Amino acid sequence: MLARMDIISVNCPHTPATFHLVSARRLKLIRKDAYIVNTARGGVIDEDTLVKLLESGEIGGAGLDVYEHEPAVNPKLVRLAKAGKVTLLPHMGSATIEGRVEMGEKVIINIRTFLDNHSRRTACCRACCRPFCLAPQSSWPGLSGHDET
Repeated sequence: MLARMDIISVNCPHTPATFHLVSARRLKLIRKDAYIVNTARGGVIDEDTLVKLLESGEIGGAGLDVYEHEPAVNPKLVRLAKAGKVTLLPHMGSATIEGRVEMGEKVIINIRTFLDNHSRRTACCRACCRPFCLAPQSSWPGLSGHDET
């Protein structure tokens, strides 16, 4: 499918399974006139290969909001940006009102958790609050028949 796309937008979390998800092999499938946009995480794209393909003209261009070795930005990407082959943004994909409000709410929950002498939870009944859940440990999934819906 990559070989048929005009614009590829990468939007996924960075996990061990998504590290270099857009690998050298996959990058080489992209057409010479296509663009790749990464607003996911830097490690999702093999940045060294991306740079080589952009330098050689084998990929039309890229838009990057994240970088593999953040906070450092590959100097070759900066040169490519000056040449008009890449647009670089300062990791601001989350800079929305909704995103900032959600981050602030998570900070408040973490402070409350700390002040209440609780440890941060890593499991919960709802994926949306999984790392910030204040549910008692007895209600975690797999324990006490807790409903996971």
